[in-house]
Amino acid sequence: MLLTPEFVRWVMLIGLLSIACLTCLYLRRRNLTARAYLTWGLLAILFPLIGPFLVLLSKPGKRATLHFQN
Repeated sequence: MLLTPEFVRWVMLIGLLSIACLTCLYLRRRNLTARAYLTWGLLAILFPLIGPFLVLLSKPGKRATLHFQN
């Protein structure tokens, strides 16, 4: 398989979008205000190479508790 520059660009783009989506899913499970969620989400999107890692490592807000009904 030949690694063309076009193929590598697509793989990088898909990887960056995947990381951004995973970060947004992570933020959904945290108790944050709307403003905090927007701020952390923008950090993850505007700085695609380091933003998601900063968000995940900083663990913003408190972990949301899941309530199950029997």
